[in-house]
Amino acid sequence: MHKVLLTHQIVPGKFSELSDWSKEADAKRKADDPDYKPPRRYIYQTGSVFKVVSEFEFEKLVIDDITPFSQGGYPNYGETSQPDFFPFIVPGTSTMDILKEIDWS
Repeated sequence: MHKVLLTHQIVPGKFSELSDWSKEADAKRKADDPDYKPPRRYIYQTGSVFKVVSEFEFEKLVIDDITPFSQGGYPNYGETSQPDFFPFIVPGTSTMDILKEIDWS
């Protein structure tokens, strides 16, 4: 199992709009792909800064140019097909972590 964690610092005062945007984006993705599962999303605060983390799970990651991210395709981080997302995040604060589960049983 792999987890991809995308973390973004939220522009102050934009959480409500980001929440609405996420709901609309998830609905559109589900309409386009009935197998789409929305990511888990978390919010946390450090000092006066709020961050949102989106957690995606995949059985395997695929590194090619044709597999969609929703199917485990490796995202080309830094490019996006959703530029309307950018007004909600502070530029330069986004990170991506890829975790691979370890089975030590």
